[in-house]
Amino acid sequence: MRQYLWIMIGVLIMSVWGQPFSLASPIELHVSPEGRDDWSGQLAQPSENKDDGPLASLQGARDRIRHIKKEDNFTGPIRVLIQDGRYELTEPIVFSAADSGTGIMPISYKAAVGATPVFSGGRVITGWQRGENGVWKTFIPQVKRGQWYFNQLFIDGRRATRARSPNKFYYYTKEKVDQSKDVITGEMVDMSRRAFIAQPKDIEPLLAVPKTLLNDVNI
Repeated sequence: MRQYLWIMIGVLIMSVWGQPFSLASPIELHVSPEGRDDWSGQLAQPSENKDDGPLASLQGARDRIRHIKKEDNFTGPIRVLIQDGRYELTEPIVFSAADSGTGIMPISYKAAVGATPVFSGGRVITGWQRGENGVWKTFIPQVKRGQWYFNQLFIDGRRATRARSPNKFYYYTKEKVDQSKDVITGEMVDMSRRAFIAQPKDIEPLLAVPKTLLNDVNI
């Protein structure tokens, strides 16, 4: 009878939450803006002598878990706790099947208690100068070189309106174009979906733009 009871208890333990029960203690990895990806990640804050502490990014946590799974032969849960702060992303974070957990080795990423971490793919734009009529301006060399382009701007967490013309309402076409000479090939082609005739005053600002910067615009 005792043997029967012990077997039943074992079955119940193995059946909790529909997954095998692990006696291995979980590993906790910490991620913080104050961290470094060459640290262990086992401390929530940098050590006093700054030789160990939290990791700095999700990529760092992912890579550390890969090392644990490959080198340490660990068979228990792994929890990644993300501390408060802002995390700048310069490229997508890629997870593969190799980063998956198992029934006895679940892997979880979550915010630390009371933390609200923010992951941002945006870039900070600096060098702003006040111009005329309340206009602020800055120069971004990477945009001029065509290395990146942005279409949204946020100031203090609020979406801002980028410079536009006209400031209110819209410009309207004067008439449509059916056939016209292609600016590249010089041949007459169907332009009904590519071109229109504008009001001269509306396109006046374009006359000051070098034609090398205009794409498929025939002025």
